[in-house]
Amino acid sequence: MKKRFILIDKALAIIMLLTLVLELPLWAQEMVHSRNAQLEKPVHYHKVSVHDLAWLEGSWTGTGLGGQCQEVWEKPTANTMMGMFKLTKNDKPVFYEFFILLETPEGIELRLKHFDPSLAGWEPKDEFVTFKLVKVAGQKAIFEGLTFEKTTENELHIFVDIKYNDGNTVKEFFKFQKKSKI
Repeated sequence: MKKRFILIDKALAIIMLLTLVLELPLWAQEMVHSRNAQLEKPVHYHKVSVHDLAWLEGSWTGTGLGGQCQEVWEKPTANTMMGMFKLTKNDKPVFYEFFILLETPEGIELRLKHFDPSLAGWEPKDEFVTFKLVKVAGQKAIFEGLTFEKTTENELHIFVDIKYNDGNTVKEFFKFQKKSKI
């Protein structure tokens, strides 16, 4: 009987070790890349609903990219969330974004399109930028190359990896305050 308990204890220890080893790549990537998951190969994406990201809802204002920013998220409906972003500098628009959180068979994706001040699109007509959701933990959503973190009821931090035309990727930080709920 004692031998059986020792074998069960060893089996549980192996299972716990495997769980740690399987989780380590995501954890290590998050630590190496500060806030955003940047993964060489796709991993097991976090299966959640857009309703698990309802904490993004609201009208937010803040700073980032050397200017003033506005971001608006609608409440989840029809398994999607829709939003928009505007960057201004010296009281002039620099660019806009339109985006959605969408449930796909592989998991949640954030899809966005950029527009210049005249509303001409940056991406070709049928293309968009995609960020795949890796993990949600409370009021923190980690995507490949993008992280949203609601640090207080009225403060939202966004970390995004932006690849510039010269080939360099820079981690940009946006700090928002909630203006109102939608």
